[in-house]
Amino acid sequence: MTIPRRSFLKTLLLLLPAGLTRTAAATPQRRYRLNRFSVAGFQYYAGPRLVARMAAGAVLDLVAEPDNPHDRYAVRIDWRSHKLGYVPRSDNHHLSRLLRQGATLNARVLKVDPHTAPWQMLKVEVELEVG
Repeated sequence: MTIPRRSFLKTLLLLLPAGLTRTAAATPQRRYRLNRFSVAGFQYYAGPRLVARMAAGAVLDLVAEPDNPHDRYAVRIDWRSHKLGYVPRSDNHHLSRLLRQGATLNARVLKVDPHTAPWQMLKVEVELEVG
């Protein structure tokens, strides 16, 4: 039994989008670690009073502040709408540029140590999500 060419092509076209959708959905997200650092200015913002409520793995928000009068590459770090401080100036250029270009950056708490100096209480890891 042969299938008419026209029927075959219609069937093929109907199956094509489903195949593409499955392929796109099956493509895993890739994450690339960009940096690890302590939060700059942690002791001057909400950090010290919130540190006891934070845990490793907590999600943080990164916000580029291109109009910051002290550093045009400033990147603010927030946790649950509380300002914790900033990405250190030595590490903020590439993160600021990526954020302003719309890249998906994931920041999370890597380590919490409330018994150390305030500027070392919180270690953060930032990853670039691709895919």
